[in-house]
Amino acid sequence: MVRNYSSSSYIRPFLFLTLPFLCLEQVDAKDFNPDNPLNQPAPVYWCSSKTPDQQISTKKGTGCKPLYDTQSVEAFKEKARRQGFDLPDRDPIK
Repeated sequence: MVRNYSSSSYIRPFLFLTLPFLCLEQVDAKDFNPDNPLNQPAPVYWCSSKTPDQQISTKKGTGCKPLYDTQSVEAFKEKARRQGFDLPDRDPIK
């Protein structure tokens, strides 16, 4: 019994397996926008009364102070302006 192993007998299964992958379009992921109000980071607190591995937390507890406070930043800028310094408005590092 002689079998004919032509190149077409190998190409046909290869084409059936690869054809679906060749037809797929590349789907782009939506760009992440850090300025989106729905993607705001959680506030971070410094808790000096806790153990060193738990001093930074996203949950406010007793004795915890916020690491970033917009009111203190504005007060600092206003104090600097009163002293004659002109601080430029900078975008936060992202």
